[in-house]
Amino acid sequence: MNVDTACQEFCKWVIALNLPGGIVYVLWGTDTAGEQIDKLLLNEHSDILSFSSVVSMMEHVRTKPNKTFTDQHNYHQWITIDGHEPDVVYDLIAIIALLHQPAIGVLTLTKEELMHLLGFYNLCGDYAYQTGNVAWLEKLAHPQLKIFFDYAYDTHFWKSDERGEEITEAVEHFDQQLFVERYMDILRLFTEAIVIPA
Repeated sequence: MNVDTACQEFCKWVIALNLPGGIVYVLWGTDTAGEQIDKLLLNEHSDILSFSSVVSMMEHVRTKPNKTFTDQHNYHQWITIDGHEPDVVYDLIAIIALLHQPAIGVLTLTKEELMHLLGFYNLCGDYAYQTGNVAWLEKLAHPQLKIFFDYAYDTHFWKSDERGEEITEAVEHFDQQLFVERYMDILRLFTEAIVIPA
């Protein structure tokens, strides 16, 4: 079985994060047992386990007990496949630069730029739901973030005829500076939750 097929079948993927200190790799996937929750590989303190290479990540998951994913069959099948590479790269340095571009408005970003912001935001949401962190969930639900993401989804992904007017009205109250502050808050919290195991 090739790596792409294994990732799809077993619902596990390698994600690369480009951080100011360098690139790290994390394991993300859907726990197919029970409630089908999307999760990141965590330690016992709910920190996000990250690795300096895909090889070191695979060595860790093959030799250490898995306490994150309860779908043991899929997890163990996925880790037996060789040749894993990052399926997604979130460049947090580029996200920070994008958010602080003075010449453009956040609501005028390209579809690709929006997808990058949305993808990372959704990853943060997966972590918040996985850990049940109420403070995180409240930050993710901030009205300015909601306006932005409703606008992005409605403009570039699926048009909502019944919500179009509501979204248009909400955009009139969009505060770009507050949006950037709230997005930077979740980015900071996420990066603070990342650890490299000893």
